[in-house]
Amino acid sequence: MKGETRSDWVDDRLVEDFRKWAIEQSKCGFEPECANRIDNEELTPCRDILAARGLSALRKLLPLLKDDDPNVRLNAAGFAFDADPAACRSVLEALIKQRGITALFAWAVWSHHDPQTAPDPNSFLAHWP
Repeated sequence: MKGETRSDWVDDRLVEDFRKWAIEQSKCGFEPECANRIDNEELTPCRDILAARGLSALRKLLPLLKDDDPNVRLNAAGFAFDADPAACRSVLEALIKQRGITALFAWAVWSHHDPQTAPDPNSFLAHWP
């Protein structure tokens, strides 16, 4: 619609947009400017709108914890952590076990949200090839 802004969107449309941009962010590779731009201009605004609508709206990101794309799961776990910390920690733990760059980001997200329960990075880095 003409003149429509993201804040006018229904929750499900915001979640679809969030998923799309999480996938796009994964294509940034090791270009932090690209990833940060998508985070700041696309993912965070979606999350902020949902959070402003309340916990029930923010919980609509939780189905993305089961998405096939690991970057979608990572972003959903980070942005929906307050909606279901246990489910988000479980996803982050699984991502850490997969190793690679996503594992490092998963650890960073977990340690940001819940540093007391985040695993010691040496516990998983020591076993990397």
